[in-house]
Amino acid sequence: MKKRKLDIKPNALELFGIRRAPFLPEHFERTDILKDTSVYSSESDIEEWILNNTHGRYFIKALVFDKIIVGFEEPKEMSYFLLAYK
Repeated sequence: MKKRKLDIKPNALELFGIRRAPFLPEHFERTDILKDTSVYSSESDIEEWILNNTHGRYFIKALVFDKIIVGFEEPKEMSYFLLAYK
């Protein structure tokens, strides 16, 4: 019987618990999302999508006035998020 090799690559940012940024740094790409017009209804839905589909650092914060701020360190991850989100 042959053993299968798993292609799992650990993410060092998740391992050390630093993938989600506690504040929005200036060098992050940023976008604002209105909750009432979004496909995803909450911050947790968006964060789940980010964790499943991206690999870099990110920032997410839900504001009181029906707005969610999302930021990515890698510009290409922001592009991917905006294309998949719309």
